[in-house]
Amino acid sequence: MKRHVLGTTLILLAGFSMVGWAVQYPVTVSGIDIEGTVEIKSKDVLDVIGFEVGDEVSESDLRAASQAVFDLGWFSEV
Repeated sequence: MKRHVLGTTLILLAGFSMVGWAVQYPVTVSGIDIEGTVEIKSKDVLDVIGFEVGDEVSESDLRAASQAVFDLGWFSEV
């Protein structure tokens, strides 16, 4: 049986410019914050993301990171 954390994990990538809802890729990651974790360590989430502060990431990198966090099996929403 899988456990699900009742919070959500938010990966906040600050420091990229947005025009309305449009984002110009690639973006440079200036910070990563993990919020809403209860039973899992933030390090475990960071380990599967696959990028760090200072990296340039594409939309597909962000989608892959989101899916990797969801695939940990702890979250009902990412």
